[in-house]
Amino acid sequence: MDEIFEKSLSLQHEIDARRYELANPYREPDKNVGGGKGSLSGDATERLLEVYEHDRYLQNLIQRQDACLRAKQRMDPDQLDLWQMRYAQLNYYSWKELAEHIPCSVGTIYRKRYALLSILAQELGWLPK
Repeated sequence: MDEIFEKSLSLQHEIDARRYELANPYREPDKNVGGGKGSLSGDATERLLEVYEHDRYLQNLIQRQDACLRAKQRMDPDQLDLWQMRYAQLNYYSWKELAEHIPCSVGTIYRKRYALLSILAQELGWLPK
């Protein structure tokens, strides 16, 4: 669960990369130069959308991104501050360092961490709301 939040900022890049991979698949070079008809029909955009919808990896990435956004919307201001300090900054604070940064005990930080991860698990459908 912690890893999903850690990677939440790079999910859009992964989604874009996967869409590019699906839109531009590797094809063997054609030895029959000059003969035959093109293989793409006029509804290539529609077929590409179908490929996007049926790709499980892409749908999983989109689901995780949506769940992270919904979880952040459900957080109170203190939880959102904790999320930003832990996951959204370049200087990566451990939970113990956060306990020192926010004047509270390590046990309190871990309870707050559990609350953050519970919200995410609920948004992913792993726990009931």
